[in-house]
Amino acid sequence: MRKVVTRLLGTLFVCAVGMTLGTRPGLADEGYFFQGQAGFSRNFPLMGGTYSLYVRATRPVTVADEASKACLFFGNFERISPTADTLRLGPGIPIETIVPYKINPTLTMPGGVYRLYVTSLSNCDWVFSIVSKPESPSGLGAVQMLLADGDSATTSLSDKPQFYAQYRVAGNADVPVSGTLDLIHDGRVVRSFPLLVGSDTVSKASVVYQNLQWDDSEKFLGANVMRFMVKIGSEVFSGSKQFTLTR
Repeated sequence: MRKVVTRLLGTLFVCAVGMTLGTRPGLADEGYFFQGQAGFSRNFPLMGGTYSLYVRATRPVTVADEASKACLFFGNFERISPTADTLRLGPGIPIETIVPYKINPTLTMPGGVYRLYVTSLSNCDWVFSIVSKPESPSGLGAVQMLLADGDSATTSLSDKPQFYAQYRVAGNADVPVSGTLDLIHDGRVVRSFPLLVGSDTVSKASVVYQNLQWDDSEKFLGANVMRFMVKIGSEVFSGSKQFTLTR
């Protein structure tokens, strides 16, 4: 990830990296984008509301022999918390023509944790995206602590986690967005940082985030909470992430 600026605040380094920076991106949408040519699994939170879902699977562009002209795409898009709901993906048969498998429905979905699961047998070129529609209300998504393998509940002194949350603005209204991040240890705020506003370089979703590098922070070992306070126009939203800091 590209480093933009580094500042020392107290005993923590704050490193702004890996996002497109700005006071506010063009469209304030919540969304996720994934693509591949093999099996895949990823959990991610959604605030709930109205979404545009797009899934496309095609035969790979280059084919070495007749057998490789067919490909498989099977999977599920499912809510796993607080209750389970499943939408099956894939045509159920091999894709043997140049015509792709494609769906693009508009869905009303409750908030929760969702999973995209593509089976290990899949070998088509596939794309998955889900993006909130402008009629969804303003809101702040779940606060995540991102490491190399995605959202985590544990970080060590040698890690450089990114604290991250998506947000959206009803009707894509052009309103100011700002926020702060508070590190809470033993029930009290021990450090505060400004949140950066930008867009995710992969999904293009609107995000608030901050990148931290723990430096001489052994006194914060153990249980902690990172709290986001975000103002979107005249509305204020909050969210938090519980995590454990280890050596």
